[in-house]
Order: sequence, then structure tokens, then C-alpha cells
Amino acid sequence: MPSTRITLHFERQAAAGTTAGSSATGAPAGAILSSLAQLNLLLQRYGQSYRVRTEILVQEMAFFDESKPSGMLAALAEYTEDGLTIKLVGGLVVAFYFSWQLMRLSSYKGPPSAFTLRQERVVDKDSDRHLLMKICGACERELTEDSFSGEQRGLRQSSRRCEECVVAGKELVLMKKGRTRSEEDDCPICSLPLPLDVKQSMFQPCCMKLVCNGCILAARKRGMRDCPFCRTPMPDQSQVLTMIRKRVGTGDPVAMYNLATEHISGRYGVEKNVARAVEMYERAADLGVKEAHFNLACLYNKGTDVEKDTAKAFHHYEAAAMCGRVNARYNLGCMEGMAENHDLALQHCMISATLGHKDSLNAVKTLFMNGLATKADYAAALRGYQNAVEEMSSPERDEAKSLGIDEIKKL
Repeated sequence: MPSTRITLHFERQAAAGTTAGSSATGAPAGAILSSLAQLNLLLQRYGQSYRVRTEILVQEMAFFDESKPSGMLAALAEYTEDGLTIKLVGGLVVAFYFSWQLMRLSSYKGPPSAFTLRQERVVDKDSDRHLLMKICGACERELTEDSFSGEQRGLRQSSRRCEECVVAGKELVLMKKGRTRSEEDDCPICSLPLPLDVKQSMFQPCCMKLVCNGCILAARKRGMRDCPFCRTPMPDQSQVLTMIRKRVGTGDPVAMYNLATEHISGRYGVEKNVARAVEMYERAADLGVKEAHFNLACLYNKGTDVEKDTAKAFHHYEAAAMCGRVNARYNLGCMEGMAENHDLALQHCMISATLGHKDSLNAVKTLFMNGLATKADYAAALRGYQNAVEEMSSPERDEAKSLGIDEIKKL
């Protein structure tokens, strides 16, 4: 938690004697109240977020009597063996602890000429944090603002690097994660990565699985018309919503995501309710469903059904991309390209192209033709794309694609 050092600084008056309006100790009452009010305002400003550490510095003299304070100070303070507790305006209480090695309480030698409050931000191993901190997107350390160049300082947390990481050439965490697709993206039957074209696989509401059309075709050829994964009889349209809601009741995050999608589309007789859909998407996203992050990002980026919020769109696209959602990675590349952050755009599109995304490959090609990417970049993206497409291919999938889903359902 950040720390702020508050210092009360007393100075000795040049001429001895007391002045009008002074307390019994000689300290001007108005000056005391003014400084305490300043400290009170600082505490009100920072007290909810920062731990306030206080100390007193006394130059040349101590203006307290050794026994206990009196007069105006006595009305505001409680003298104890540990130090002085000053009760501030507004009910706030701050303890000022004296360093007995540096200061010996003695008789008062004259009224102070100044009673001032000084605030300084401190960063050391004993304090917690500086008030102005930023997190590096490469090393993920929380660093002071001066650890970043002026250019990096203005970037989003996920895209900025401290000077140390820039010199060392450290890669952003955003670019290190999500470079491969997870096992969740595999067909549960043939174990091949699911095609990126959503039309080449079918959702099974009974088990919340996506099964590629190649496996569905193979099952139909064998006379199996139930779910090819869990063998549950295929439900009719009126039963789908019941199945999804039942799974939502058990806390299934994938079911939450699918029910939210129905609230957006209004299918199966579900009333369209964008607010409810966003709520369920957020629950599913918190439970690790990358598709929920992606759909939230699309909603906030478009700004048609919800208020447009580019910051939230970036946040959810990045979360989905780091989980391996290929379309999210491509969309990030497009957004960075539109913002003329061509280096980040190239990195995003290179990753999604090597995961088999054709539009990303074309984007890398366009960057290469415009002199914003090298020939080696495009060659690497092309090789990665071809390898990914090969991994997603099978004779059954090729046949299913040529037939089309409507013909498969007729079998």
C-alpha cells in the first residue's frame, strides 16, 4: 500500500517573547489550527487509499514542557509515553512518535516563528509504494513512473515496457501468452483442433460440447442420430433452452455463456435482454470462458447494444487473446493498426496467422506490401498458417464441408 510522509516542522523565533493570540506554550494558536487543518485535508484526501506515516522534526529546540502540553495544544493533544496524539478537526486522529535519541524534551525557549506542514512522497524499502506507479507489461513489476520512457508511459499497461525491459528486449506478456490453442479448442471426439469457421462445428446443448462436422457426419453414417459425444438423444427446439438453464443452475460457465448468447439473439423463445446477457457473460468470463471475454469485447467495441467503451473492449480482447482466442487476437491487430501502432498490429496478426486465421495472414501481407513488415515476417506467418490449417484438416471434415450442415442433418 502506498505511503505518504507528513512532517510537522517547527522553527525557533528569532526574538524571544510571546505574541498576541499565542497559546500558553507560546505556539501561535492560529498557526497550530491552520497546520492541523492542512494535515486533516491531506488525510481526507489520501486516507482511504494510503497509509499515512507521520513524524515530527524539531529544529534547535523543543517547545513542549517535559511534563505535558498545556493551553491550546492541550486541547488538541494527548501526551503519552509513546509520543503525542493530536486530535484533528473532523475527528481524525494521528499519532506523532518522537525519536527520543534525536530529541530531548526540555523547557520551552520561545514561541516558534513558523509552524508549517510539509508533505513528501517516499519510496524506500521501508515504505510501500510511490503515489505514482505503473505496471510494466513485460516484467509485470510495479515501478515508479520515471522507470518508463515518455513514449511508453502513455501506453496501456499491457503494451508498455519499462526502460530495463526495452533494453533487454523482453517480450510483452500479452504477446507471450495465447500463442497456441488450448485443449478446450479440440474436438472431444477426434481430438483435432476445431476449425476456426464456426459453421464447421455444432454445439451440443446436452453436454455443452462443440463437435466438428466431420465427427457428426461419421456418426450419422453409422446410423447414430443422438449426440456423438454423450449419446443423449438429440433434443427438439423446445428442450434446448431447458437443458441450458439446467446446466446454468449447476454453475456451468459454458452454459452461462450460451444462455447469455441466447439473450442477445432471442433464439429458443428467450426474451432479448442485453443487460442480462452482459451480466452472464461477465460471470462466465470470470470463470475462464474466453468466448465470453470475446463477446463482451465485441459489444463494448461496437457500442450498439451497450455504451461504447474502448478501454473495456481492449481489456476483454486481450484477456481472450491470451487464452488463445484467435479472432480476439486478430481484432486487437486491427485496432492497433487503426491507431497506427503498426509494430503491435504486426505482432498480433503474426500470432493469429500462425494459428490458422486467413484474414490475419492477409493483414501481414498488406503490412509487408506497405513496408511495415519484412519478407521474413510474411514468410513465417505463411508457414505457420499452412501448418495450422493442416492440423485442422481431415478427410471427414473435408467431406462434411463439401456436403454442408443441412445435408448432414438429413442423413
